[in-house]
Amino acid sequence: MPVAERRLREKEARRQQILDAAREIFFAKGFEGATIEEIAEKTELSKGALYLYFSSKEEIYITLMLEGSQILHGMLKKSASQNLPADTLLRRLGQAYLRFYREYTEYFRMLFLYYSSLSIHQKVGPELCERCEMQAKQSLELVAAIIQKGVDQGLFKSCNPMDQAVLVWTCQNGIILLGERGDDHLLRLNTSVEKLQDLFLESFIASLKSGR
Repeated sequence: MPVAERRLREKEARRQQILDAAREIFFAKGFEGATIEEIAEKTELSKGALYLYFSSKEEIYITLMLEGSQILHGMLKKSASQNLPADTLLRRLGQAYLRFYREYTEYFRMLFLYYSSLSIHQKVGPELCERCEMQAKQSLELVAAIIQKGVDQGLFKSCNPMDQAVLVWTCQNGIILLGERGDDHLLRLNTSVEKLQDLFLESFIASLKSGR
């Protein structure tokens, strides 16, 4: 094996080692609770050596967040791949999003922090931010394509599919964040994330059908 190729593989292996260690720490302590020193110690690197691979704690965090974004996109794509009516596919997409939250809760929290914290954006390069935005857009485009399919089928009234996709995404996030309270009976109203999501999705689909 040429020396240059071996060094590249060694660099990638070390980079992955850092990500694996950081993932464990971030999942256990969150972004604010984790430190570069802890990540360096877990990988048996000096803090200075770690910075040869990543410029900041934020860059490590967002690189890991992209893993979660890719998992989510794969789950949504699989849910939308069958030849079913658009309203059925929207329900399947909604269920996939909630399943992502249930099965990959820490990745969901990473995604939410990225979209709610401007300070994180300011400490990473534009290329990494662009990758994040592109991945998010691809997932929204999956939802928009299903809505457009419903319009083409005559099942939904004419609308702006991307606007509707953003609406369903933000509303589902709001419902899930209520669940983050850790209370099975949200706000003491004797309901659940699953029930609220079903109610929202049926209302959303009904509005698409009626054009209101």
